[in-house]
Amino acid sequence: MIRWTLAFWEVRFRQEITWRPGAGVRSTLVTEEGIALATPDGEHRAFTLPARERPALDPPIDLDAGPSLGAGGAEELLETARCAALVRLAGEQAGRAAGELLDPRVVLFRGAQAVKVLEAGAGVSEDRRHWGQLGVSYVAGKDRGRFSHWRVSDLPPCLPPDLEGLADALVEDAVRLAALQNRARPASGRLDVVLGPGAPSALFHEIAHHFEADQPGAARLLGRRVGPPELGMVDDPTLPGLAGSMAFDDEGTRCRPTTLIDGGVVVGLLHTRQTAREMGVPPTGNARRQSFAHPPLARLTNTYIKPGAQHAASLVRSVSRGVYVKDVMNCLVNPRTGQVHVAFAEAYPIEGGEVSDQPVSGRLVSESPWDITQAVTGVAGDLRITGGRGLCGKADQRLPVSSGQATVRLGQITVT
Repeated sequence: MIRWTLAFWEVRFRQEITWRPGAGVRSTLVTEEGIALATPDGEHRAFTLPARERPALDPPIDLDAGPSLGAGGAEELLETARCAALVRLAGEQAGRAAGELLDPRVVLFRGAQAVKVLEAGAGVSEDRRHWGQLGVSYVAGKDRGRFSHWRVSDLPPCLPPDLEGLADALVEDAVRLAALQNRARPASGRLDVVLGPGAPSALFHEIAHHFEADQPGAARLLGRRVGPPELGMVDDPTLPGLAGSMAFDDEGTRCRPTTLIDGGVVVGLLHTRQTAREMGVPPTGNARRQSFAHPPLARLTNTYIKPGAQHAASLVRSVSRGVYVKDVMNCLVNPRTGQVHVAFAEAYPIEGGEVSDQPVSGRLVSESPWDITQAVTGVAGDLRITGGRGLCGKADQRLPVSSGQATVRLGQITVT
């Protein structure tokens, strides 16, 4: 007999379709169902369903009344045939651009999940979640400076009618970016950096991991000033239609927005029930797990820098010598040393308040994430939230997330 206090029950469809030169289109579709039980002594027990021998549970659970993704099977729900056609179209387009895209590959990820969370002696929470991304990878750069890069686009729960237009737009953008990266000149020095809206927010997403309450030292951040008064940060799983959106977390807590930084001061953390209990605060609805086989962790969802009152153009005009960054890649924050390394995927020099059309390469380097936040000297109002960043990893669990920001100005940051 297994006595339990919380049950996480999921049905999940996940699909991966790939295209490579000479290999064509290959597809994998997996259906999973399982249940995870939290016991009174804190143990995590997981079972694949349907089980050959049903476990004896206290209180009992009707294992024939699981969560549902609705009528139709996995292939119908995930539009497997249309997804394969989309990957084939993108692959054909990438193949025709072989002279401009070195070693191109196309990958489509798509998933759907129905969740049912039961609390012993209490209620039941149910949620359905969808995510999907189409990406083109290629090799860019020169000689020893070559690197692999992904150009990724989010996919809606229902694919649009014009698959060819979607495939063409993504590949054409990859070709454009590869051409820029191949002729980029290196930038270096202590420079003012303007981060454009949207995509560069991957940097602040990495910094925001410090606000997950199960991270070492997270509690000591509360009340600490980490930036100027115009700096604010929010994590909000209730925003509709984004990669990290959900109604309830994986412990059945109703999701809500959590303000992490307000007026430059750390005012909140992201909690599971356990971390909330340990710190004497309510849970925030940020308990997430990759699947029923994994324990819940405090995780980011849709995280963004709050928009400010300044104009993006004025932030650029205020820079006499610097870099305007439209997109970033390989964002790394060393959890042991705190060092930050962020490479430019698309960036241009700023001279005398004007952005040049000559692309530059380089990376932003800092000894501490708080050196980045303290360097913020202006935030515009042009907030843009993006999801095409792939999956976020923590403790061998990978989950979909979104991040966002308005245009942000950083003063005197090391670029190498």
